[in-house]
Formats: sequence, structure tokens, C-alpha cells
Amino acid sequence: MQALRELLGKHGVLEPVTDIVLWENKRRSAFLLVSGVACFVLVHVIGVGLLTVIGTLAILQLFLYRTAEAMQRRGWLISPDVDLQELIVVTPDAQTISTSIEIVGDVLRNIEDSIKDISLTADYVKLASGVGTLVFLSALGRVISLPVLLVLAHVAAFAVPPFYVKNQEQIDRVLSNAVEATEIFLEKNLQTKIKLA
Repeated sequence: MQALRELLGKHGVLEPVTDIVLWENKRRSAFLLVSGVACFVLVHVIGVGLLTVIGTLAILQLFLYRTAEAMQRRGWLISPDVDLQELIVVTPDAQTISTSIEIVGDVLRNIEDSIKDISLTADYVKLASGVGTLVFLSALGRVISLPVLLVLAHVAAFAVPPFYVKNQEQIDRVLSNAVEATEIFLEKNLQTKIKLA
């Protein structure tokens, strides 16, 4: 969790991301959650191509802009001094996209560095837990496809942080006990196997 905070802080997006996942702006968080799930349902479940989704959104944006422009000309609901090009913006700005790509690149680099760390370590507990994690992820990949994992991670990003904030002490205690029990189990089993060998 600390590594994720550092990564987001490095790119200057910790505060906006925290506001979104902790539902500080409920409408924006709900929109992002629903749009991610809707994109998954359209592309993966229903089988609509991603380019079709993007094209349809572009057509809807065109229709929305033309309708708003007609209403503005007639003086209905939208005052003439409102700049519609600034009011109706669906696509994210270039900086948001480039920051997202940089964050994904940093995550992949961190994963690669972790794998190198695990492969070069002399600590058998760390090696066993690393290999176990990689085996688990490989097995998980055979059962669940990447798009399903991504949508589950997307939903979890909006559901887990508020739940954690409300129950932080209990969750920290349970996680601490689980990590400690796992480390003791691995140490005992690895020491026994080393002695037998």
C-alpha cells in the first residue's frame, strides 16, 4: 500500500486519486465506476468492439454538442456567454493520459525489479513467498481472463478503500496476524526441509 502511495505521489496524482476512491465527489466516483464496468460489459460480455464503443461515444458527443448549441442559439437553458467547447468535454486531457501511461510503466518496472530481487535473494522465505505468488498468479490466469481481473480490480479500487478506512484497526490486526503466521509457517517448513536435505 505504501509503494502505491509513493508511486501516485511521485506523479502528483495521490490527492485526486484518493478523492475518487474514497468517494469525496460521489457523482464523479460513481461515473468512473459505472463507466469502467459498462465498458467491460460492452466489450467483453456483449462482444462489441472497442472501436465501436469509441465511435458511438464520439457520435453521442457530437449529438449532445449540436443539441446544446441549438438550445443556446434559441436561448433555452444555456446562456449565450457559455463556451460549449469548454462545457462539454468527454475525453481526458493529454496530461492525464500521459500520466496514466507513466504510472503503468512504473508498475511494470517495479514488478520486474521485484522478480529480479526474488531470483537473486539468499533469503529462502522471501524466495518461497515470491515463487508461491508467481505460481498463484499463473494459476489464476488460467481460470480468470485478464479483462475479468481488470474489472474486478476496477470495482475493488472503489469498494475496498472506503471499507478499509471504516475498519482500519481490525483489518490491520487481521493482516498483521496472517503475515506473521505465514512467515512462521514458511520458516519452520523451510528449515525442516533444509535439515532433511
